[in-house]
Amino acid sequence: MSELQIVEDAAREVFTTTAGAVVTEAHHPIVPDKQFNGFVATISLVGSRGGTLVVYCHRPIAVGMARTMLGMEDEEPDEDTVRDALGELVNQIGGTIKRKLGASGSEITLSVPLVVAGAPLSHCVKSSAEPISLELIIGEGRIAVCLWPA
Repeated sequence: MSELQIVEDAAREVFTTTAGAVVTEAHHPIVPDKQFNGFVATISLVGSRGGTLVVYCHRPIAVGMARTMLGMEDEEPDEDTVRDALGELVNQIGGTIKRKLGASGSEITLSVPLVVAGAPLSHCVKSSAEPISLELIIGEGRIAVCLWPA
């Protein structure tokens, strides 16, 4: 299985099981512009097959997934709650990638997730490698998932 397929399968699995999101399409390769409006969630995979995993998500999709994750049908989650939910999603995607690669704890370690929000955000991963990237269509929105190899 290719690394692109591993990243896509991990993202689909987590968005579906944890956030109740239905992924209807996937496109390759899509890398968001350096200027992004919404949420950017990152986690580092450190070790033999490490890299930086980044999830780019616009506010309406992020709020919807946080609502579903927390059973908040009629409530609007606050900004911290949405960031926490996205941090959990990127953490689970990273863990699923690690599992699908068959890596033991000593081969790949995950960092603590970091989630920022704003409009516009300027985001850059310092890597000379091309990322493994995809854009997932969820409902009326899009989520970009990119993994820059170390």
